[in-house]
Amino acid sequence: MNDDERRHAQTIDRLLKDRIILLGTPIDDRTAENVLAQFLYLLDTDEGSPIFLYINSPGGSVAASFAILDMMRQSAAPITTTCVGVASGMAALILASGTRGQRFALPHAEMRITQLSIGRSVLTQTAEQERERRRLESMVVSHLAEAASRTEEMVRADMRSELYLDAYRAKRYGLIDEIIKASK
Repeated sequence: MNDDERRHAQTIDRLLKDRIILLGTPIDDRTAENVLAQFLYLLDTDEGSPIFLYINSPGGSVAASFAILDMMRQSAAPITTTCVGVASGMAALILASGTRGQRFALPHAEMRITQLSIGRSVLTQTAEQERERRRLESMVVSHLAEAASRTEEMVRADMRSELYLDAYRAKRYGLIDEIIKASK
């Protein structure tokens, strides 16, 4: 382990002592594995104490993100989510899926409701791949509509338009409950 890896491990250990998980990268299988391992560790040490998930992510894999969402939904612990930079696409869904009343953003945070990016051009997709894309999109729309208390039609339209929200608009939209203000 080199010095950078050692410092990173020490930082993660320090955050876990305060029951904090940082989702600060694009969401792929490795990111989800790390986040899930941290959730499991925290739930094993004290399954009922709050967990704090800080998010600064451009989103990513639908499957990897749903692994995180499923863990959050199975947790007996309340999960406070906070956007500290950007929560785009699937990261915005994870942010909105925190415990109601405990979903936050910093004043300059940005959230984006985006279309799914599955990887292939629509022109080169097979019928089966298009059915899978629609199934995944339907899951995302359903979960986001529930989390934000919006209709599925509204969420689907917002995904198509790549809706950008600052913290104040995200609160009105229902992705977050409060904006964290600096205390002096």
